[in-house]
Amino acid sequence: MYSNNLNSKIRTPGEDDGEEQKNSVQHSLARSTIDDKNSVHSGQLIDDHNMNNISQQRSHQGSIYSDSLTQSIKATNPFNALQRVIENTQRVDWDLLLKPKKKLSGHIGRAVHFSWASALFPTQLVSCDDIGQVIHWNGKKAKQITFFDLNMPLFWADMDPEYGKYAIVGAQNGRIYVLKLNPDSKKVTKRPANSTDIFIIESGPAPCTVCKFMNGNIIVSGSAEGTVCVWDINDKDQLVSRHNLHEAGITTAAVSDEDANLVLTGSADRTCKIWDMRVKYPVQQEYKSHLGSVHDIEFMPGMITSFGSCGDDGSIRLYDIRMNKEFACLIDKTSNDAINSISFSPSGRVIVAATENRTLKVWDSLLDADPFQYLDFGFLQGLQWAKLSKDGYAVGVLGKEGILGTAY
Repeated sequence: MYSNNLNSKIRTPGEDDGEEQKNSVQHSLARSTIDDKNSVHSGQLIDDHNMNNISQQRSHQGSIYSDSLTQSIKATNPFNALQRVIENTQRVDWDLLLKPKKKLSGHIGRAVHFSWASALFPTQLVSCDDIGQVIHWNGKKAKQITFFDLNMPLFWADMDPEYGKYAIVGAQNGRIYVLKLNPDSKKVTKRPANSTDIFIIESGPAPCTVCKFMNGNIIVSGSAEGTVCVWDINDKDQLVSRHNLHEAGITTAAVSDEDANLVLTGSADRTCKIWDMRVKYPVQQEYKSHLGSVHDIEFMPGMITSFGSCGDDGSIRLYDIRMNKEFACLIDKTSNDAINSISFSPSGRVIVAATENRTLKVWDSLLDADPFQYLDFGFLQGLQWAKLSKDGYAVGVLGKEGILGTAY
């Protein structure tokens, strides 16, 4: 596989602080400049750059657009509206009843989770279901690339963030399956459970509910009994560290794009924890804001100091790690249903959330207000999971009935 070293991605603590801070600021400014230049004309789902121009115009109960403009958009293919950015002072009209443009058909069981690939392969994703099938997709074409049959109920799927050549899935039997992919393949490749393209990590007796790549060869996993482990899939001993610091099962995890050593975990014990996996006592901070189980957690794009979480209490909480506290709580006052997942737009300004009441809710993270858009994708039993692709051009949605789809 890979010979990457986790520590090679991050300096030793205390080393070259001034230079790193300078580089970090320059990186942030460069990223902001790129976002500002691309936001109006790039065709991304949401125009973050111009939201300040229209924040005072927002109506939480309806569209911010004139009737004639709205009718003009509805007269065209509604899915084109998802990728169309209206000139200068407007953004994409999400105020339409939509179904996924592409239904990803192939799972015999009920799909339970999916993850988008890195920006290198922005149209690709991997999904898993409750009878052990794993499918590697081209989401834009709704075509399968690789199919695995593991014959074991699965909970979580993730893709290698560096090259897109491996996927991992967490299973009910406590195993983590490492699957070799071929992202450039033009034909469907099928792999049985005994394939040599499948590598197994025995993580323990409890179901592996979460598994995430930290880099090309380092994995972090979480179990139903609250254990968090770090694994090196290139090392014959595999296990790097094991921690039992949550009081209930791990429900979600996230890894920083800026520093692969920084990990977030959420749990049924109502807490969010931030970990630095380089140190002996890795939990750096703990947050106890949610009133119920934490369902999803995610770093804001390009930032290691801010993240968001959502949960059973129907809230989205935003945190500043430097202040060590929550700085915003977003709740839909009209419908306080549980929120199952959140996803940030590339600039971090806009948040999309999958809810139990079947709608995809869209928030402005800078305003402590109700969602400004509600999307109905036609699911009957609520949304299990929804994520924007890494480049921000598409949204993947998974209904609780196990139907997976994408919209561009």
